[in-house]
Amino acid sequence: MKYVIGHKNPDTDSIVSAYCLAEFLGDGYKACASGNLNKETCFIFEKVKMTPPQALDLNKAENYVLVDHNFDEEMMDGIDKDKIEAIYDHHRLGGLSLRSPIHTRIEPVGCTATIIAKLYREAKKKIPKRIAEILLAAILSDTLEFRSPTTSEVDKEIAKELELIAGISCSELASKLFKAKSDIAGMSIEEVLTADFKEFQHYGTKIGFGVFETVDPKPALKKKEEILEGLADLRKKENVDLIFFAIVDILNENAYLILLSDKEKEVAIKAYGFKVGEDGIMELPGMVSRKKQFNPPILKTLENV
Repeated sequence: MKYVIGHKNPDTDSIVSAYCLAEFLGDGYKACASGNLNKETCFIFEKVKMTPPQALDLNKAENYVLVDHNFDEEMMDGIDKDKIEAIYDHHRLGGLSLRSPIHTRIEPVGCTATIIAKLYREAKKKIPKRIAEILLAAILSDTLEFRSPTTSEVDKEIAKELELIAGISCSELASKLFKAKSDIAGMSIEEVLTADFKEFQHYGTKIGFGVFETVDPKPALKKKEEILEGLADLRKKENVDLIFFAIVDILNENAYLILLSDKEKEVAIKAYGFKVGEDGIMELPGMVSRKKQFNPPILKTLENV
């Protein structure tokens, strides 16, 4: 069996893309969960009454197809890179070095699910209604209902097609998704911090950056002291040099960057050009995207250190 698998700390796009690509590829391919599912992902699979991918024994995989990532740091522990046969992604190339050539499809779109939907269209293969709905959910989630600067015209075009097949409007589905995404009830601070946490290296510096997207940032901001303690623990656990955590206000398109120490504050001030409040929080107006807005200034700052 060949496993289709997304990145660690999977978001909705990662899980949905793995599931739908395995369905598209057919016999011999099985979607594998790359970590615990977040509340938004659980919501959409429950809504369409489908069982999401489960954790599988990686040692039993004949080969792997990676979705929504191509960085070493984001791969599940235990993956034999020599068994990777293909990558479908929408992120920048991460310098992955393999012994043999593989099939790679990386496009500058807002969501890997957009690419998976295009595969169906190119193959003239009908998209089942429930598959259309979860693909649409992934696109709305990753693009923040087209608010994110990562959104492309292709995402919007594909979303319109999926909207018709699924029989649900983008606005209606997005509202339900964001409500589920914003719910931190019953979540530990570690779960909040790692639900959408990615690591990357640049110029010898290992960086961890977590994001929590919500329609109401107040409940998360009230947990600032717990978040700071959690970030300190997470920095040790993941052995990163710098760690950042942004609470993103989806509706108002702003972010609140929580900064653990003077190291993070120094880098953030140079990168973004905003002041840090006495509470250790930097407000970032108009910023919602880690890939397009949060990460690039940090990488550029580290290059100039």
